[in-house]
Amino acid sequence: MIFRIDCPCGQCVEVTAIDAGSTRRCGCGEAYSVPRIGELRTLEASGQTSLQPVRVGPVSWQSKPVPEPAVTYSEFEKIRLLDLRGKLPLEKQCLECGADTKDQLDCCIDCEPLPAKSTADRFANFLFGGWIALYFPILGLSHILNSTEEETGEPGMSRFIRTPLRLCDDCAGQLRHRPQSICDLLRKVPLYEPLFRDYPQAEIKIPNL
Repeated sequence: MIFRIDCPCGQCVEVTAIDAGSTRRCGCGEAYSVPRIGELRTLEASGQTSLQPVRVGPVSWQSKPVPEPAVTYSEFEKIRLLDLRGKLPLEKQCLECGADTKDQLDCCIDCEPLPAKSTADRFANFLFGGWIALYFPILGLSHILNSTEEETGEPGMSRFIRTPLRLCDDCAGQLRHRPQSICDLLRKVPLYEPLFRDYPQAEIKIPNL
């Protein structure tokens, strides 16, 4: 005969005399104790098929999920995530005139700019690469190419970050003739200001200026 143990989760556990004295688990994870064979036979004789649920162990189906550990992002990572989600700039009004606008001025911050090399250093580096190339062509060419790449300072994902400014077209057009004013405005944006504290040597890049 099949007996039922109704679980509060809405499912039921079916047991038979073979399961007497054991523990059966519901699909939700809750465990129940099955009565001994004598009690099952008594219930069977009375025609009762529903068993009183006797829980074993802690409640599982009602237990709260274990909260995920809090993730701490640096200011750099916060800004990059907002940019990837298309939420930058945060402001809805022009930072210069205060008018509602959807326009923006694209800017970037180079948080870790490469140190500038003098002309003498570049020339000496080139000669050294040429000297190596006389004996080891591949090694010398590789040295020259690597030196050129370092000098160009191409923006990398680890150093550059996009920091657009909310500016209407009129204000952006006026400020394009005053790059320093744009830099000062960028440093005053609450979201971007911590970058200049974390990266004191950060440099502001404004396209088309």
